[in-house]
Amino acid sequence: MFSKRSLCWKIIALVVLVVLAGAFLTWRLWLTSADGMRRSAAIVQCRSWYQLNADGQPQLYLSELQQGDTLFRKVSLHRDSAWQYAYAEGCWMNRFAWFPSCLGRLVTVRTDTATLCRMGPHILLQRERKMLMNRLKGLLSEDSELKYYLRVHSVRDNGYQTIASLVVRTDSAIADLRRTIKVIGRINPRAHLVLTRMHAYTVFYHNANGRLKRVYCLPVNRHADKQLLLLQTVSRLKPLSVLAESAMPWSGDTDGALVAVGFEGLSEPAFADTTSHPVIIPGRQRHSRHDIAPIQAANGAPVFSEQGRFTGIIVGREIVSRQRVAQLFKKEEVK
Repeated sequence: MFSKRSLCWKIIALVVLVVLAGAFLTWRLWLTSADGMRRSAAIVQCRSWYQLNADGQPQLYLSELQQGDTLFRKVSLHRDSAWQYAYAEGCWMNRFAWFPSCLGRLVTVRTDTATLCRMGPHILLQRERKMLMNRLKGLLSEDSELKYYLRVHSVRDNGYQTIASLVVRTDSAIADLRRTIKVIGRINPRAHLVLTRMHAYTVFYHNANGRLKRVYCLPVNRHADKQLLLLQTVSRLKPLSVLAESAMPWSGDTDGALVAVGFEGLSEPAFADTTSHPVIIPGRQRHSRHDIAPIQAANGAPVFSEQGRFTGIIVGREIVSRQRVAQLFKKEEVK
């Protein structure tokens, strides 16, 4: 009697396990709806700048290179003054295809392709100091002319307030230049200088109520060809309102109709808007290439089959397959 009852319970347990496994497998293979596609996409903002350290201590912050990679467009004592912004799309992703394993991971595309200056830091610093001195000389001359205008004109004259505002801004720029030149002058000629390219990533998405949210992320890996970038939230938690996609192990490259999730205008700096909502963009694929305009879906946009299966990420005119996307998770450390 006891053995029959034990066998009965084992059969019941086996049936329950089979039902649960079937339900879980069905859930993992369930096609993504249009709403789910939109929830899987996000806007990725990359702030980049150069940082000059002297004997391990930050001294100056610099923006992008100009004039043949020998001078910087902006040199400042304030980091936020040197920030350069670039935008791409991203897709929340699970690390493993068969069970929820996002933990705040998001696949995007590298937007900063700047290279370090080839000139020695000490020579570069002297060139920057000379350039700043010339700029200061020009601002002092301009400031003198503006103040002369204020002395010989009345506050009632047309344009007086405009000139007064220019004087305030010019005086502020002069003071900032003098402080920067002073800092450069205090750097020991024998100091060990290191020029480093820095990045900071912010991801924008909308919650269930449609409100814009942001979360800060860190890079954890790059693809071998340096195109794809894997980010992870600082908290290592996935926002509750987003949907993480999975890179199934079999090939999803098929010619024909496709849909992408785009934030229209994101690829153009003049139109980039972090508050914009994702939209579904139809298109077609042929030999891993798509026909969707960049203004509709920027680099990093997730691509789905017409039925709703995640197939890859847009990079330029190509679609990076989900197999290549999955390679990002093999070793999660920035190279």
